[in-house]
Amino acid sequence: MARIFAGIEVTSRLKDQLDEVSRSEEVYFRFNDPRYLMLVENNDRQFLGRWLEDPVSLELVDNIHENIASIIKLILPHNRLTRDHFKFFLLEEETETQ
Repeated sequence: MARIFAGIEVTSRLKDQLDEVSRSEEVYFRFNDPRYLMLVENNDRQFLGRWLEDPVSLELVDNIHENIASIIKLILPHNRLTRDHFKFFLLEEETETQ
């Protein structure tokens, strides 16, 4: 079943940075905890973000972006992602990775 996933596509550079994150910060994206972010694979592409419940009101879009951006800034403080990096993707739900 396809669902809406909000986040960023993981580039090879970003993957290298995520591999260097300290153990204490891995909790924010490695363990598929719905309070934080998830790594998801789909068609040989990897994404970092979170699943959204359908429907998503337009009022929540800024809050969703700010939440995802703040967690990414916490785990990757030197990475400079702009708003253009954040997107909504239609992905198959059973593609979560560990």
